[in-house]
Amino acid sequence: MQGFTELIEICKITSLPIPLSLVRSSYFPNETELSAIENHVIESKQAISFLEEKLSYIRKFSAFRHSLTAPIRKLPNDVLSKIFLRVCERGVGIGMRNGQI
Repeated sequence: MQGFTELIEICKITSLPIPLSLVRSSYFPNETELSAIENHVIESKQAISFLEEKLSYIRKFSAFRHSLTAPIRKLPNDVLSKIFLRVCERGVGIGMRNGQI
């Protein structure tokens, strides 16, 4: 009986109009109905794909917006230039010796 309950829940979520009496019967969909179900599945997968692409875009845009508010962006260019010049002069960093890479 667990399988029937799960099927009913799936039908509620997906808005499929399948009455409980039909689920409990030994009814099996004909070719036309199977085709309609397959089309519904294809359309649903396309909608999911579209929404996943939108979500990916929103996440990338959010990361971009977050990077715009990073504290380093608030420093004036002359201060940033001085910092980077000092780092280059000192050879601080991975693989750097005497200003060489």
